[in-house]
Amino acid sequence: DIFDEVAPAIEESGLDCEVLGGGRINHDSSKKKIEINGYSQGYGQANHSITARILNKRFRDYDNITWNNDGY
Repeated sequence: DIFDEVAPAIEESGLDCEVLGGGRINHDSSKKKIEINGYSQGYGQANHSITARILNKRFRDYDNITWNNDGY
């Protein structure tokens, strides 16, 4: 759902984008905690380790960024 909303703006800026999989991100800023899990019924399983690596670069002050392949 989110991809369909943001793809036009991304492509208007001259970038190309495609979905490589899906999942969920739970973000608790008060605890500096991010959990990545699940999959998309339409796009399949994303590689959550890549997502975690990107988020670790952005949220350097977070000690708890985790991922797993459990859940929907």
